[in-house]
Formats: sequence, structure tokens, C-alpha cells
Amino acid sequence: MGRSLSVLCPKVMCLFTVCILASAALMVSDIPWNGPVGAVRVAKNDNRLIVNPTKKELLASDLDLVVASASDRILMIEAVASDVDQAAFYDAIELGHQEGQKIVEAMNELRLLAGQPKRTFQRSEIRKTMEEEAIRRYSDQVMEILTDTTKRKIESQRSVRPVREQAVQELQELFPTATDLAESAFSCVSRHCFREVVLKRRARFDGRGFSDLRPMNCQVDLKQPLHGSCLFQRGETQVFSTVALGSPKSALKTDLIEAAMGGAKEEEFILHYEFPPFCNNVIGPVLQHNRREIGHGNLAERALLHVVPEEFPFTIRLSAQVLESNGSSSMATVCAGSLALMDAAVPVSSAVAGVACGLVCQESDDGDIVDYTLLTDISGIEDSLGDMDFKVAGTRHGITACQLDVKRIRGVTLPIIRDALQAATSAHQTVLDVMDSTLSEPRPEGKNNRPIYEIIEVPLPKRSRFVGVGGYNLRKIRKDIGVEIDNIDETKFSLFATTPELMEEAKQCVNTLLKDIDFPALEPGAVRTVKIKEIRDYGVMVELFPGMPNVLLHVREMDRKMVYHPSDMGLQVGQTLEVKYLGRDPTTGRIAISRKALLPPPTRSGTHRTNPSSFKR
Repeated sequence: MGRSLSVLCPKVMCLFTVCILASAALMVSDIPWNGPVGAVRVAKNDNRLIVNPTKKELLASDLDLVVASASDRILMIEAVASDVDQAAFYDAIELGHQEGQKIVEAMNELRLLAGQPKRTFQRSEIRKTMEEEAIRRYSDQVMEILTDTTKRKIESQRSVRPVREQAVQELQELFPTATDLAESAFSCVSRHCFREVVLKRRARFDGRGFSDLRPMNCQVDLKQPLHGSCLFQRGETQVFSTVALGSPKSALKTDLIEAAMGGAKEEEFILHYEFPPFCNNVIGPVLQHNRREIGHGNLAERALLHVVPEEFPFTIRLSAQVLESNGSSSMATVCAGSLALMDAAVPVSSAVAGVACGLVCQESDDGDIVDYTLLTDISGIEDSLGDMDFKVAGTRHGITACQLDVKRIRGVTLPIIRDALQAATSAHQTVLDVMDSTLSEPRPEGKNNRPIYEIIEVPLPKRSRFVGVGGYNLRKIRKDIGVEIDNIDETKFSLFATTPELMEEAKQCVNTLLKDIDFPALEPGAVRTVKIKEIRDYGVMVELFPGMPNVLLHVREMDRKMVYHPSDMGLQVGQTLEVKYLGRDPTTGRIAISRKALLPPPTRSGTHRTNPSSFKR
């Protein structure tokens, strides 16, 4: 639907309109919900905020922010930025929220005009009773397990498992008519314990303060064969990131449909995020990437994209594999990827760190937030049981990417967003200090196995000799040496080699092809006897001088009559014939010769005819 609307509004970015359309459809339906929802895109150009920018304005912008909000709450934030400072970033969110209210008001008017009466929804009383019974019976046991700071994530899960099995069995016996609700009823016990610890005891399960970060450790240059590598660990979350540098031809090419819709045709910086089953202590097949992996990898890639130089001769493939997971693996990927890039001597402008902030709030019966607590650097259980997952990545100077997910509540307020941004940017400084202690800036030089990329200049007169007929010389260099050689423009060619030794061998071949050879000078109009070396569909390749690259005698220059193929004249390899030297093409440097120019003009009785038997053998 969004693409259908974008056809009618080609100058406006309408990728978020599907949210507006879905909200409008729910408003006029009889489905009960707490909408409507308004979504707005905000850009920043020359310190000026632009609402719903055009594609041209967005390309020149330092910020691409999408805000989805309800009447008084923000529901979702998705942003990529170029070191936008915290104050300007918050102003953009505030503007997007204000503009979204106009859409919300319009949808309320639409409901009054075309809406249907909403169906009544009543929460199952037996579900509520089962949840209360589960909390009364098992909260003490679960609380004791989850607040034990000596246990790691997997140990806590193992300790909770027998309690869960016992609870499910007993709840099914107590409520035989609702046995299928027993599992979900027990899940409320952990959430109840979590909120009890945070809101009443003012503590966290792992004993940290609300703004404390988990212990961090960084290591770089772990494997010598890799162009760059880093192992980043924060708490029980561990990510191993590697960098591979490839030729410009290795850039990721998008499909034709995406390119036709205005998407990037080539990506020279690619991040692959992998979340294998074993990182959660699970045995299972490694299948294709799911939606979660794609989303996490996309967020980490956008967080790092700003610091990667645009004029970089290599395609960068950054791979991040989660070895152990207990929350914020995407933000750990940002940290590991930043260090791996610096280890590979990629001249990034600055290091990037990522932190996820959580939220636990207390709501009144009317749904208003009366109290809330922010948690910095949330763990896995705080992510799953909390009310918000606010991921923020940035440098010491500003924010590069942001993503907000709201859970269980009807959104968050602007003051919560402001405090969360402050907490995240403060945590960035701490994380960057740890990263700088390992590697504070990109290495000045790459490793010995780093690929080599060079650009060579080929004078126009020597271009045809260098390329060869039909690109023969270039193909030969690629095949025999294994070096990629590509044409940039009329006089420039790029060389890409995986090792310095291969580059040196390729440059020797290039120098040989470009070496000036002293051949006897020929004046235009000179006649020369040549030998046929090769038969082609469009002519013959002849030797003008010994040791000189073969020259093409085109079928158009063979005879005054029409010649379609050299075989029409009985030409064979090894035959000799006389040709006239016409000179060199001033643009390409190709030598032009002709046999037709030596033949007498056609007689009145007809076209000149050639006797094949007159050729010398």
C-alpha cells in the first residue's frame, strides 16, 4: 500500500505511510484498540529540521528519523544520523511527535465520519485468577533464584525450570477448564518479581545500580590471516567480529526492483550479523537469517556507516557472530565492529559505541505513568520483562543510530525519551574509554596480507596495445596472475591484488605491455608486405613488424567489393599481402591499414574483381 501511495506522491518519502494506512483502517473498523497512530519522517539540513522531506532533501540531510506516536505517547523511533548531538536529536523527536498529533487528530475525525461501533472486549477472568494464584504460590521461589547474583543466565534458567514444571502441573489441576493458560500464567511470576525488585527494592537482579554498565573486555588482532578482528564482551554477551577487504567489484549489488524504486545500486560496506543457536545454549540447525537477525544487522550497519570513509578503495565485509547472548547483542556488534575496522586499518573518523536502555514504569488504573525507572545497559531478562528497549549508538560527538521498541505499555513520554538519551550518551563515554584502552585509532598500516589496490595511467596512444584485441591482454592478466584489472576511464585502470607479490608480478606485465618498442618509422601512405597471423570474423590480424603487436585489417579495407568474411577471399594464416599504412587514430592510438587503397578504382564495366590466386604463400 505504501508503494501505491508513493506513486501518487513521487516527491515525498512514503515508506512509513503503511503505518498510517493500517491505523486508519483500524479506526474505521469495529476492532477495539488504543489508537490511532501517526508516523512522521524528520530530516535535518543546515541546522534546519524538515518534516516529511523529499528524496533530494533526505540525501543532503544529517538525520533520517521516523517517529510513530499516539495521542500523548511515542511508540516507535527509527533513526540514522551523522553525529547529531543529543539536543538536536531530541528536538527532532519532539517535532516529529508534535507533527504526528495532526495525523492522530485527522484519524479521530475520520472515525467520527466513517467509523463503526467498536466491539466490547472483556479480559478473561479465569486468566486473571490463574495469574494471581501463580504469583501467590511461586513468586518467593522465583525471586530467590533470580536475585542470586552468583548465578549466570543459564544457571538461573536451569533453576527456574523445575519450578515452572511443578507450577504448570499444579495450575492445570487447579483449573482443569483452562489448562492451556497455565504456561502464560506462570510467565507473569517472573515479570511480577522483576517489577517488585526494580520499583520497590530499587535494585536489579544482577546487583548493579540503575546506571551501571556490565564489565567489558576487548581484544583485537586475534587471528593473523584476517584483515581485522575483534572480540568484544560485555557481561555475558560476547561478539566476535571480522573484517575482509575485497575489490570494488565485490560490492553488494541490489536487485533490479530495489534499484528501480530508488534504492542504492551498490553497497561497498556490508555487515553480516549472525545469531547462531549455540549462543543461547540451544542445539539447532543454522538456517537462513530470520527477521530479527536482519533487523539487528541493519541497525549495527547504519550505526557504523557514517564513520566509514566514502573514498575507500576496498569493499568492506564486516561479519559479526554472537558467541554468547545475554542482552544488547546488536549494540555489542557496533562496539566489536568499530574496533575490527580500526584493526584492519580502515580510516574510520571515530570509534562508535552502542548501549541499550530499558524502562520499568508504574501505571495508574487510567494508564497514566506515575513512576518510572531507567535501566542502563539492560541484560536479556531486563529486555524481555521490561517496558522498553531503547538502543542508541554514537561517537563522542553525537548519535549515529537509534531504535526504540515499546513493550506492554501504551508508549513512552517525551521526558522519558530525554532522560534515556542522556543516560545512553553518558554510557557511550564509558564504553569508548574501554575501547580506547584497547585500540584508540585506526592502525596506520594494514597487515602483510592486506590486499593492494592501485590505479595506473595508460597514455591514449598505447591504450589499444595495452588492452589487446577484444580485451585479450586484460583477460590474460586476470587468468594467469589472478589480479583483477578494470577500466575506470579512457586513461585509468585499477589493479587489485590479494598480496603484494601478485601486484608486483602484474605491474611487470603492465610495464612490458606499455614499454616503448623502437619500430621502423612509417609515413602515412607507405606500403608494407605483411603476414596473416589470425583469422577473425571481421578481419585478419597481420604482423606489420616482427615483435610488434598484431594489427587488424578490417573486412571493409580488404577489397573494393563487399567482403563479409575473410574466407570469401580465400585468406589463410601464413599468407602475405601488401597493405597501405594510413596512420594512427589520434584518440585511441590504433594503427589503420588498408589493402583496398592499393587496388585500382572500379572500371566502367563493373566492380574490380580480385583473383585469390594472386596472394603470395
